[in-house]
Amino acid sequence: MSNLHRIQWIDKEIRAQRYPNCHEISSHFEISYRQASRDIEYLRYSLQAPIAYSQENQGYYYEDSAFVLPALYLSDEEKNLLSFLAEKYSTLHHPQGHRIAEIFDRLIIEREKKKAISKGPPIISLPQLQSIPCYHHIREAIQKNVKIEIEYTNKNQERRIRLVHLYQFLEKYNYFYLIAWCELKNALRIFRLDRIQSMKTTSDGFTKDNAQLQIYLHEEDPHFLALKPYTANIKISQESIPSNPPYECVQISQDIVQFQFYDSEKFIQYLLTLPSFQVQSPKWLKEKVRERFHTYWKLHE
Repeated sequence: MSNLHRIQWIDKEIRAQRYPNCHEISSHFEISYRQASRDIEYLRYSLQAPIAYSQENQGYYYEDSAFVLPALYLSDEEKNLLSFLAEKYSTLHHPQGHRIAEIFDRLIIEREKKKAISKGPPIISLPQLQSIPCYHHIREAIQKNVKIEIEYTNKNQERRIRLVHLYQFLEKYNYFYLIAWCELKNALRIFRLDRIQSMKTTSDGFTKDNAQLQIYLHEEDPHFLALKPYTANIKISQESIPSNPPYECVQISQDIVQFQFYDSEKFIQYLLTLPSFQVQSPKWLKEKVRERFHTYWKLHE
């Protein structure tokens, strides 16, 4: 039986106030007294458990009953999700964003739970959660510089097999996209990740044409890249007006700033980093912000 099962059993016995000792542990699991002692040491020094020995009860107990065992193991799916969250939070314009990203990274590397940050961060909205496994497979293929075969459904619901040369990811308008050379079309194309039904990595490499990529981004697909931005009028106190905001904006009155943005979720996350603000228009953005605060307070009741 693994060390994990023994640790969980010891923890359960301690919480039931049965005061397990090394003799009982070694007898229950048919291991040596020395191995049982090492399990106690692992709890105390590696897992930072507040474990102590009671002479009166001839066994171990927790000096702090609030202690919980950390998550010792993470599935590949959980690792992918945490890695995705780390990348998302690292791009937020929020003072806690990079700190949260570091915590998610440590969860993956150390496989240990960390307590949530006391000051609540903005509630992150994940675009297309179903595309996360695909995102990680493609990122790995990009790093290896190999082609992949995808089964792709376009906006007309036509499903085809495409062999593509991977160039880069693009996150825009709350969606993930993949820029790749499509052998079927013999041209660069942009694929939305949530429309990829399945994929298979090949061992065939290819050479990227970065010059052609730049031409494509700026000339070949103006409709995709030139979507009109949303405009919002935000009331901000004079002292709270940011000196170098991450969005194009203009001050149209003493306390009204007009912002341009594409991704409403990221824009709301940015607004939540300001000391104070009030959405004047549009109405749909006011409703989204109101809903965000309602959700946040329900989570912290």
